[in-house]
Amino acid sequence: MRRTGDGRKSAFGERSFWWDKEDFALRFEGNTKRFSEHIQDLTDFVVVMSYRRSATKVLGVTADEMGYAKRIGKVILLSLETNELKHDQDISYWGLPKENLLDTISQLSKSSIENPVIGGLMVHSYRGLLEKLDDGGQPDKSEPAPGEDRLLE
Repeated sequence: MRRTGDGRKSAFGERSFWWDKEDFALRFEGNTKRFSEHIQDLTDFVVVMSYRRSATKVLGVTADEMGYAKRIGKVILLSLETNELKHDQDISYWGLPKENLLDTISQLSKSSIENPVIGGLMVHSYRGLLEKLDDGGQPDKSEPAPGEDRLLE
């Protein structure tokens, strides 16, 4: 929750893109809808973890969320992954040239101009983004990776 410029509280949710499947439909406050739609109803905007390696794929996995956002007058934020993922390497820009990431960001920015339900773009995570932009995504071995603890010497 955050406060907007006019002092109003703004609620948002971060969610996985696959919550828009019929398998995740449920009844809430008398309405049966997809889980993703209930979340969009209850928040001012959602950040969809739309982690894919191309703008076309990001837009494809968020098509349902964008359609629903348009119907209810809200926005969604798309997101990209930059960290190394050992089990699902096809969704992160880790190991790819930074130009690939920058090209996707550029394409999604253009799409947001054409489609006002795209309220912005998030990158997971700041550390991963810095590594990608600084030296093409090679990790700084002096700092622990997210979720990794190291004893101080």
